[in-house]
Amino acid sequence: MGSYSFDTCFSVHPLSVCLSRCNLSPGQLSEKPGQPERIERTLHLLFSLNHRAKARERLLYADRQGLYRVKAAVVQQALAAGLVSPVSYIDGSAGFARELSPGLAADIATEVFIERLAMLIEGDEYLPADGEESDSAALGLFARIMGRRATSRADIEALDVEGTKAFLQEQLAALIAQAGSTRQPIPDSELAALCIEPVDLLDIHWSRNRPSPRWSELDERETVQLDPEGLSLIAFEYAGANAHYIFHLPFRTAERFLPEPRVRDLKSRPGDSRECGEFFGRTITEAESREHPVGEILRELGVNVAAVCSYRLTEKQECVSRLARRYPYWDGGEEDDDDEEDWDVEDWEVPSGLKSHRHKGERFPGTCPLCGGAVEPDSAPHIEHWRQNHNAQDLTVSQVAWLLGKSKADVKSPSAAIQPDYRGPSSSQSGNGTRFWRLETLETAFGQVQECASES
Repeated sequence: MGSYSFDTCFSVHPLSVCLSRCNLSPGQLSEKPGQPERIERTLHLLFSLNHRAKARERLLYADRQGLYRVKAAVVQQALAAGLVSPVSYIDGSAGFARELSPGLAADIATEVFIERLAMLIEGDEYLPADGEESDSAALGLFARIMGRRATSRADIEALDVEGTKAFLQEQLAALIAQAGSTRQPIPDSELAALCIEPVDLLDIHWSRNRPSPRWSELDERETVQLDPEGLSLIAFEYAGANAHYIFHLPFRTAERFLPEPRVRDLKSRPGDSRECGEFFGRTITEAESREHPVGEILRELGVNVAAVCSYRLTEKQECVSRLARRYPYWDGGEEDDDDEEDWDVEDWEVPSGLKSHRHKGERFPGTCPLCGGAVEPDSAPHIEHWRQNHNAQDLTVSQVAWLLGKSKADVKSPSAAIQPDYRGPSSSQSGNGTRFWRLETLETAFGQVQECASES
Protein backbone atom coordinates (compact mmCIF):
# COMPACT_ATOMS: atom_id res chain seq x y z
CA MET A 1 0.00 0.00 0.00
CA GLY A 2 1.48 3.32 -1.09
CA SER A 3 4.77 1.71 -2.23
CA TYR A 4 6.79 2.76 -5.23
CA SER A 5 6.76 0.59 -8.34
CA PHE A 6 10.08 1.08 -10.10
CA ASP A 7 9.22 -1.30 -12.92
CA THR A 8 6.05 0.59 -13.83
CA CYS A 9 7.71 3.95 -13.38
CA PHE A 10 10.53 3.16 -15.80
CA SER A 11 8.30 1.23 -18.22
CA VAL A 12 10.54 -1.85 -18.03
CA HIS A 13 10.54 -4.88 -15.79
CA PRO A 14 14.11 -5.90 -14.89
CA LEU A 15 15.38 -3.55 -12.21
CA SER A 16 18.91 -3.68 -13.58
CA VAL A 17 17.65 -2.25 -16.88
CA CYS A 18 15.66 0.45 -15.06
CA LEU A 19 18.70 1.59 -13.14
CA SER A 20 20.95 1.55 -16.17
CA ARG A 21 18.69 4.31 -17.47
CA CYS A 22 19.58 6.21 -14.33
CA ASN A 23 23.25 6.11 -15.37
CA LEU A 24 24.03 3.63 -12.61
CA SER A 25 25.79 0.62 -14.09
CA PRO A 26 27.53 -1.80 -11.71
CA GLY A 27 30.95 -0.54 -12.86
CA GLN A 28 29.96 3.05 -12.28
CA LEU A 29 28.71 2.38 -8.77
CA SER A 30 32.02 1.20 -7.37
CA GLU A 31 34.97 2.95 -5.82
CA LYS A 32 37.43 2.44 -8.66
CA PRO A 33 40.12 4.91 -9.73
CA GLY A 34 38.55 7.70 -11.69
CA GLN A 35 35.01 6.79 -10.58
CA PRO A 36 34.43 8.82 -7.35
CA GLU A 37 34.05 12.04 -9.35
CA ARG A 38 31.40 10.49 -11.54
CA ILE A 39 29.61 8.98 -8.56
CA GLU A 40 29.55 12.31 -6.75
CA ARG A 41 28.34 14.02 -9.91
CA THR A 42 25.44 11.55 -10.04
CA LEU A 43 24.57 12.20 -6.39
CA HIS A 44 24.88 15.95 -6.95
CA LEU A 45 22.36 15.65 -9.78
CA LEU A 46 20.15 13.53 -7.53
CA PHE A 47 20.23 16.17 -4.81
CA SER A 48 19.21 18.84 -7.33
CA LEU A 49 16.46 16.54 -8.61
CA ASN A 50 15.23 16.12 -5.04
CA HIS A 51 14.72 19.87 -4.73
CA ARG A 52 12.88 19.98 -8.03
CA ALA A 53 10.57 17.16 -6.91
CA LYS A 54 9.45 19.36 -4.01
CA ALA A 55 8.51 22.27 -6.31
CA ARG A 56 4.75 21.81 -6.10
CA GLU A 57 4.20 25.34 -7.40
CA ARG A 58 6.02 24.45 -10.64
CA LEU A 59 5.35 20.79 -11.43
CA LEU A 60 2.26 18.63 -11.52
CA TYR A 61 1.78 15.96 -8.87
CA ALA A 62 2.24 12.97 -11.20
CA ASP A 63 5.53 14.35 -12.51
CA ARG A 64 6.82 15.09 -9.01
CA GLN A 65 6.01 11.51 -7.99
CA GLY A 66 7.97 10.32 -11.01
CA LEU A 67 11.00 12.30 -9.82
CA TYR A 68 10.70 10.74 -6.37
CA ARG A 69 10.69 7.30 -7.99
CA VAL A 70 13.93 8.12 -9.76
CA LYS A 71 15.40 9.21 -6.43
CA ALA A 72 14.32 5.99 -4.75
CA ALA A 73 15.75 3.85 -7.56
CA VAL A 74 19.13 5.61 -7.44
CA VAL A 75 19.36 5.36 -3.65
CA GLN A 76 18.45 1.67 -3.75
CA GLN A 77 21.18 0.88 -6.27
CA ALA A 78 23.69 3.02 -4.38
CA LEU A 79 22.90 1.01 -1.24
CA ALA A 80 23.42 -2.25 -3.13
CA ALA A 81 26.84 -0.98 -4.25
CA GLY A 82 27.78 -0.03 -0.68
CA LEU A 83 27.95 3.70 -1.42
CA VAL A 84 25.21 4.83 0.98
CA SER A 85 24.12 3.51 4.37
CA PRO A 86 20.79 3.67 6.20
CA VAL A 87 21.57 5.75 9.26
CA SER A 88 18.29 6.85 10.83
CA TYR A 89 14.60 6.05 11.21
CA ILE A 90 12.40 9.14 11.52
CA ASP A 91 9.16 8.18 13.27
CA GLY A 92 6.13 9.85 11.69
CA SER A 93 3.47 7.84 13.49
CA ALA A 94 2.42 10.78 15.65
CA GLY A 95 0.62 12.19 12.61
CA PHE A 96 -1.37 9.02 11.99
CA ALA A 97 -5.17 9.41 11.82
CA ARG A 98 -5.06 13.20 12.04
CA GLU A 99 -6.57 13.51 8.57
CA LEU A 100 -9.19 10.81 9.09
CA SER A 101 -12.85 11.76 9.62
CA PRO A 102 -14.31 8.77 11.50
CA GLY A 103 -17.33 10.64 12.87
CA LEU A 104 -18.36 12.00 9.48
CA ALA A 105 -17.62 8.65 7.81
CA ALA A 106 -19.84 6.80 10.31
CA ASP A 107 -22.63 9.33 9.79
CA ILE A 108 -22.58 9.05 6.00
CA ALA A 109 -22.03 5.28 6.01
CA THR A 110 -25.07 4.79 8.25
CA GLU A 111 -27.26 6.70 5.83
CA VAL A 112 -25.88 4.93 2.75
CA PHE A 113 -26.02 1.52 4.42
CA ILE A 114 -29.69 1.79 5.37
CA GLU A 115 -30.63 3.19 1.97
CA ARG A 116 -28.79 0.37 0.23
CA LEU A 117 -30.59 -2.22 2.30
CA ALA A 118 -33.94 -0.63 1.47
CA MET A 119 -33.12 -0.69 -2.24
CA LEU A 120 -32.34 -4.42 -2.06
CA ILE A 121 -35.90 -5.25 -1.10
CA GLU A 122 -38.21 -6.01 -3.99
CA GLY A 123 -40.92 -7.44 -1.80
CA ASP A 124 -41.68 -7.71 1.87
CA GLU A 125 -39.86 -10.99 2.17
CA TYR A 126 -37.33 -11.01 -0.64
CA LEU A 127 -33.68 -10.11 -0.75
CA PRO A 128 -31.42 -11.13 -3.64
CA ALA A 129 -29.18 -14.06 -2.76
CA ASP A 130 -26.23 -12.35 -4.40
CA GLY A 131 -25.55 -9.06 -6.07
CA GLU A 132 -22.93 -6.38 -6.39
CA GLU A 133 -20.05 -6.18 -3.96
CA SER A 134 -21.67 -3.20 -2.21
CA ASP A 135 -24.89 -5.19 -1.78
CA SER A 136 -23.01 -8.06 -0.19
CA ALA A 137 -21.24 -5.64 2.13
CA ALA A 138 -24.57 -4.14 3.23
CA LEU A 139 -26.07 -7.56 3.93
CA GLY A 140 -22.95 -8.66 5.77
CA LEU A 141 -22.93 -5.50 7.88
CA PHE A 142 -26.57 -6.03 8.82
CA ALA A 143 -25.72 -9.54 10.05
CA ARG A 144 -22.83 -8.16 12.13
CA ILE A 145 -25.04 -5.55 13.77
CA MET A 146 -28.20 -7.61 14.29
CA GLY A 147 -26.73 -11.10 14.68
CA ARG A 148 -28.92 -12.54 11.92
CA ARG A 149 -29.54 -12.20 8.21
CA ALA A 150 -32.01 -9.68 6.82
CA THR A 151 -34.94 -11.38 5.10
CA SER A 152 -37.67 -8.75 4.98
CA ARG A 153 -38.46 -5.06 5.08
CA ALA A 154 -39.40 -5.42 8.73
CA ASP A 155 -35.86 -6.55 9.52
CA ILE A 156 -34.42 -3.39 8.02
CA GLU A 157 -36.95 -1.16 9.72
CA ALA A 158 -35.84 -2.68 13.01
CA LEU A 159 -32.40 -1.09 12.59
CA ASP A 160 -31.75 1.74 15.00
CA VAL A 161 -30.06 4.62 13.18
CA GLU A 162 -28.17 5.96 16.18
CA GLY A 163 -27.22 2.45 17.26
CA THR A 164 -25.88 1.71 13.78
CA LYS A 165 -23.87 4.91 13.78
CA ALA A 166 -22.43 4.08 17.22
CA PHE A 167 -21.50 0.58 16.00
CA LEU A 168 -19.64 1.99 12.99
CA GLN A 169 -17.83 4.55 15.12
CA GLU A 170 -16.78 1.82 17.53
CA GLN A 171 -15.52 -0.41 14.71
CA LEU A 172 -13.58 2.48 13.16
CA ALA A 173 -12.01 3.38 16.49
CA ALA A 174 -10.95 -0.26 16.94
CA LEU A 175 -9.37 -0.39 13.48
CA ILE A 176 -7.46 2.85 14.08
CA ALA A 177 -6.26 1.66 17.49
CA GLN A 178 -5.16 -1.70 16.09
CA ALA A 179 -3.22 -0.03 13.29
CA GLY A 180 -1.51 2.28 15.77
CA SER A 181 -0.56 -0.70 17.94
CA THR A 182 0.69 -2.99 15.17
CA ARG A 183 2.13 -0.21 12.97
CA GLN A 184 0.40 -1.87 10.02
CA PRO A 185 -2.02 -0.11 7.63
CA ILE A 186 -5.76 -0.34 8.17
CA PRO A 187 -6.95 -3.00 5.68
CA ASP A 188 -9.22 -1.34 3.14
CA SER A 189 -11.25 -4.55 3.01
CA GLU A 190 -12.27 -3.94 6.62
CA LEU A 191 -13.44 -0.43 5.74
CA ALA A 192 -15.35 -1.65 2.68
CA ALA A 193 -17.09 -4.21 4.89
CA LEU A 194 -18.36 -1.31 7.00
CA CYS A 195 -19.87 0.33 3.87
CA ILE A 196 -17.41 3.21 4.24
CA GLU A 197 -16.25 4.97 1.09
CA PRO A 198 -12.75 6.51 0.78
CA VAL A 199 -14.13 9.99 0.10
CA ASP A 200 -15.99 9.96 3.43
CA LEU A 201 -13.04 8.94 5.61
CA LEU A 202 -9.92 10.26 3.91
CA ASP A 203 -8.68 13.54 2.55
CA ILE A 204 -9.19 12.65 -1.11
CA HIS A 205 -7.79 14.73 -3.95
CA TRP A 206 -10.70 15.07 -6.31
CA SER A 207 -10.27 13.91 -9.89
CA ARG A 208 -12.73 14.34 -12.73
CA ASN A 209 -11.83 10.90 -14.07
CA ARG A 210 -12.40 9.18 -10.70
CA PRO A 211 -15.00 11.30 -8.92
CA SER A 212 -15.66 8.70 -6.23
CA PRO A 213 -12.66 6.35 -6.18
CA ARG A 214 -12.88 2.83 -4.82
CA TRP A 215 -10.37 1.64 -2.25
CA SER A 216 -8.37 -0.05 -4.99
CA GLU A 217 -8.11 3.20 -6.97
CA LEU A 218 -6.40 5.38 -4.35
CA ASP A 219 -2.99 6.85 -5.02
CA GLU A 220 0.00 7.04 -2.69
CA ARG A 221 -0.84 10.37 -1.06
CA GLU A 222 -4.22 8.90 -0.06
CA THR A 223 -3.26 5.40 1.05
CA VAL A 224 -0.60 6.73 3.43
CA GLN A 225 -3.43 8.14 5.54
CA LEU A 226 -4.35 4.57 6.50
CA ASP A 227 -0.77 3.70 7.45
CA PRO A 228 0.79 4.54 10.85
CA GLU A 229 4.16 4.51 9.07
CA GLY A 230 2.87 6.59 6.18
CA LEU A 231 4.82 9.65 7.29
CA SER A 232 7.87 7.79 8.59
CA LEU A 233 11.21 8.03 6.77
CA ILE A 234 14.58 6.29 6.48
CA ALA A 235 17.67 8.47 6.08
CA PHE A 236 20.52 7.29 3.83
CA GLU A 237 23.99 8.86 4.06
CA TYR A 238 26.83 9.17 1.58
CA ALA A 239 30.17 10.32 2.99
CA GLY A 240 32.91 10.75 0.41
CA ALA A 241 36.19 12.59 0.32
CA ASN A 242 34.68 15.65 -1.36
CA ALA A 243 30.94 15.34 -0.75
CA HIS A 244 28.40 14.48 1.90
CA TYR A 245 24.72 13.76 1.26
CA ILE A 246 21.70 12.63 3.28
CA PHE A 247 18.63 11.48 1.38
CA HIS A 248 15.27 10.51 2.86
CA LEU A 249 12.97 7.81 1.49
CA PRO A 250 9.48 6.91 2.73
CA PHE A 251 9.71 4.11 5.27
CA ARG A 252 7.53 1.74 3.23
CA THR A 253 9.71 2.31 0.15
CA ALA A 254 12.95 1.62 2.02
CA GLU A 255 11.41 -1.33 3.86
CA ARG A 256 11.03 -3.14 0.56
CA PHE A 257 14.76 -3.48 -0.03
CA LEU A 258 16.38 -3.17 3.42
CA PRO A 259 17.08 -6.38 5.35
CA GLU A 260 14.52 -6.93 8.09
CA PRO A 261 17.12 -7.03 10.92
CA ARG A 262 18.41 -3.64 9.75
CA VAL A 263 14.90 -2.22 9.76
CA ARG A 264 14.29 -3.49 13.29
CA ASP A 265 17.58 -2.01 14.46
CA LEU A 266 16.80 1.40 13.01
CA LYS A 267 13.29 1.42 14.47
CA SER A 268 14.64 0.50 17.92
CA ARG A 269 16.49 3.80 18.08
CA PRO A 270 14.48 6.44 16.19
CA GLY A 271 16.25 9.70 15.54
CA ASP A 272 15.98 12.96 13.67
CA SER A 273 17.54 13.97 10.41
CA ARG A 274 17.41 16.56 7.67
CA GLU A 275 18.23 16.06 4.02
CA CYS A 276 21.42 17.88 3.12
CA GLY A 277 24.11 18.10 0.48
CA GLU A 278 27.67 19.38 0.79
CA PHE A 279 30.29 19.58 -1.89
CA PHE A 280 33.87 20.46 -0.93
CA GLY A 281 32.54 21.58 2.46
CA ARG A 282 30.01 24.00 0.98
CA THR A 283 26.26 23.49 1.44
CA ILE A 284 24.36 23.07 -1.80
CA THR A 285 21.44 25.49 -1.60
CA GLU A 286 17.94 25.04 -2.99
CA ALA A 287 18.46 28.06 -5.25
CA GLU A 288 21.59 26.45 -6.68
CA SER A 289 19.80 23.16 -7.21
CA ARG A 290 16.98 24.84 -9.09
CA GLU A 291 19.42 26.39 -11.53
CA HIS A 292 19.67 22.96 -13.15
CA PRO A 293 16.69 22.40 -15.51
CA VAL A 294 15.00 19.21 -14.38
CA GLY A 295 14.81 17.86 -17.92
CA GLU A 296 18.57 18.19 -18.32
CA ILE A 297 19.15 16.42 -15.00
CA LEU A 298 17.03 13.46 -16.10
CA ARG A 299 18.68 13.29 -19.49
CA GLU A 300 22.15 13.29 -17.90
CA LEU A 301 21.00 10.50 -15.59
CA GLY A 302 19.82 8.58 -18.63
CA VAL A 303 16.18 8.58 -17.54
CA ASN A 304 13.37 8.23 -20.06
CA VAL A 305 11.38 11.38 -19.20
CA ALA A 306 8.19 10.25 -20.93
CA ALA A 307 8.21 6.95 -19.04
CA VAL A 308 8.75 8.58 -15.65
CA CYS A 309 6.83 11.86 -15.92
CA SER A 310 3.45 11.39 -17.58
CA TYR A 311 3.06 15.15 -18.15
CA ARG A 312 6.64 15.48 -19.46
CA LEU A 313 7.52 18.19 -16.93
CA THR A 314 4.91 20.63 -18.24
CA GLU A 315 4.83 23.77 -16.11
CA LYS A 316 1.85 23.76 -13.76
CA GLN A 317 0.79 27.31 -14.61
CA GLU A 318 0.81 26.48 -18.30
CA CYS A 319 -1.65 23.65 -17.65
CA VAL A 320 -3.84 25.93 -15.53
CA SER A 321 -4.00 28.53 -18.29
CA ARG A 322 -4.67 25.99 -21.01
CA LEU A 323 -7.46 24.27 -19.10
CA ALA A 324 -9.01 27.59 -18.07
CA ARG A 325 -9.21 28.62 -21.72
CA ARG A 326 -10.68 25.28 -22.73
CA TYR A 327 -13.22 24.93 -19.90
CA PRO A 328 -14.63 28.35 -18.85
CA TYR A 329 -16.66 26.58 -16.13
CA TRP A 330 -17.68 23.09 -15.14
CA ASP A 331 -20.86 21.72 -13.68
CA GLY A 332 -20.16 20.52 -10.17
CA GLY A 333 -22.11 17.64 -8.74
CA GLU A 334 -24.47 17.59 -5.80
CA GLU A 335 -21.83 16.88 -3.18
CA ASP A 336 -18.94 19.16 -4.28
CA ASP A 337 -16.63 20.70 -1.68
CA ASP A 338 -14.96 24.05 -2.21
CA ASP A 339 -12.23 23.90 0.42
CA GLU A 340 -9.55 21.75 -1.22
CA GLU A 341 -6.37 23.79 -1.04
CA ASP A 342 -3.81 21.32 -2.36
CA TRP A 343 -5.27 20.98 -5.84
CA ASP A 344 -3.21 19.51 -8.67
CA VAL A 345 -4.20 20.48 -12.18
CA GLU A 346 -3.55 17.02 -13.56
CA ASP A 347 -6.52 15.86 -11.51
CA TRP A 348 -8.72 18.20 -13.52
CA GLU A 349 -8.99 16.30 -16.76
CA VAL A 350 -12.52 16.77 -17.96
CA PRO A 351 -13.97 13.67 -19.62
CA SER A 352 -17.56 13.98 -20.76
CA GLY A 353 -20.54 13.36 -18.56
CA LEU A 354 -18.92 12.41 -15.26
CA LYS A 355 -20.99 13.22 -12.22
CA SER A 356 -19.32 13.55 -8.84
CA HIS A 357 -20.37 11.87 -5.60
CA ARG A 358 -19.07 12.95 -2.23
CA HIS A 359 -15.73 14.02 -3.59
CA LYS A 360 -13.43 16.82 -2.59
CA GLY A 361 -12.48 19.23 -5.34
CA GLU A 362 -12.43 22.79 -6.45
CA ARG A 363 -14.57 24.72 -8.89
CA PHE A 364 -13.52 28.06 -10.21
CA PRO A 365 -13.93 30.64 -7.43
CA GLY A 366 -17.27 32.43 -7.49
CA THR A 367 -19.14 30.03 -9.76
CA CYS A 368 -22.60 28.62 -9.10
CA PRO A 369 -22.55 24.87 -8.33
CA LEU A 370 -25.65 24.32 -10.47
CA CYS A 371 -25.06 26.34 -13.64
CA GLY A 372 -21.42 27.41 -13.39
CA GLY A 373 -22.28 31.09 -13.73
CA ALA A 374 -19.91 33.62 -12.15
CA VAL A 375 -21.26 35.18 -8.93
CA GLU A 376 -19.69 37.59 -6.47
CA PRO A 377 -18.28 35.77 -3.41
CA ASP A 378 -20.89 36.87 -0.87
CA SER A 379 -24.03 35.22 0.48
CA ALA A 380 -26.36 38.02 -0.64
CA PRO A 381 -25.33 37.84 -4.35
CA HIS A 382 -25.48 34.04 -4.15
CA ILE A 383 -29.05 34.16 -2.86
CA GLU A 384 -30.06 36.70 -5.50
CA HIS A 385 -28.47 34.57 -8.23
CA TRP A 386 -30.39 31.50 -7.08
CA ARG A 387 -33.67 33.43 -6.88
CA GLN A 388 -33.24 34.79 -10.42
CA ASN A 389 -31.97 31.61 -12.11
CA HIS A 390 -33.01 28.56 -10.06
CA ASN A 391 -36.01 29.69 -8.04
CA ALA A 392 -37.89 26.41 -8.55
CA GLN A 393 -34.88 24.31 -7.51
CA ASP A 394 -34.53 23.33 -3.84
CA LEU A 395 -30.98 23.10 -2.58
CA THR A 396 -28.81 20.15 -1.54
CA VAL A 397 -26.11 20.20 1.14
CA SER A 398 -23.27 21.44 -1.07
CA GLN A 399 -25.48 24.08 -2.68
CA VAL A 400 -26.53 25.41 0.73
CA ALA A 401 -22.87 25.50 1.78
CA TRP A 402 -22.06 27.59 -1.31
CA LEU A 403 -25.07 29.83 -0.85
CA LEU A 404 -24.24 30.68 2.78
CA GLY A 405 -20.45 30.48 2.59
CA LYS A 406 -20.23 27.56 5.03
CA SER A 407 -18.60 24.14 4.99
CA LYS A 408 -20.62 21.03 4.19
CA ALA A 409 -19.86 19.66 7.65
CA ASP A 410 -21.46 22.76 9.25
CA VAL A 411 -24.56 22.42 7.09
CA LYS A 412 -24.94 18.67 7.75
CA SER A 413 -24.35 18.84 11.49
CA PRO A 414 -27.33 17.71 13.59
CA SER A 415 -26.92 20.92 15.58
CA ALA A 416 -26.88 23.17 12.50
CA ALA A 417 -28.97 26.31 12.86
CA ILE A 418 -30.85 25.64 9.62
CA GLN A 419 -32.30 22.15 9.40
CA PRO A 420 -33.44 20.72 6.03
CA ASP A 421 -37.06 21.24 5.01
CA TYR A 422 -37.47 17.66 3.85
CA ARG A 423 -35.75 14.51 2.65
CA GLY A 424 -35.76 13.16 -0.86
CA PRO A 425 -37.66 10.01 -1.80
CA SER A 426 -34.51 7.90 -2.32
CA SER A 427 -35.26 5.84 0.75
CA SER A 428 -38.39 4.20 2.07
CA GLN A 429 -37.03 4.75 5.55
CA SER A 430 -38.28 7.74 7.45
CA GLY A 431 -35.48 10.14 8.26
CA ASN A 432 -33.22 9.12 5.37
CA GLY A 433 -32.71 10.30 1.81
CA THR A 434 -31.06 13.38 0.34
CA ARG A 435 -31.53 16.54 2.40
CA PHE A 436 -33.22 19.53 0.71
CA TRP A 437 -33.65 23.16 1.76
CA ARG A 438 -36.13 25.62 0.24
CA LEU A 439 -34.73 28.96 -0.83
CA GLU A 440 -37.22 30.91 1.30
CA THR A 441 -36.03 29.04 4.41
CA LEU A 442 -32.44 30.07 3.71
CA GLU A 443 -33.40 33.65 2.86
CA THR A 444 -35.27 33.97 6.17
CA ALA A 445 -32.35 32.58 8.14
CA PHE A 446 -29.86 34.81 6.32
CA GLY A 447 -32.03 37.86 6.97
CA GLN A 448 -32.14 37.06 10.69
CA VAL A 449 -28.37 36.78 10.82
CA GLN A 450 -27.97 40.10 9.02
CA GLU A 451 -30.44 41.72 11.39
CA CYS A 452 -28.58 40.42 14.44
CA ALA A 453 -25.29 41.62 12.98
CA SER A 454 -26.72 45.09 12.41
CA GLU A 455 -28.02 45.31 15.96
CA SER A 456 -24.65 44.24 17.30
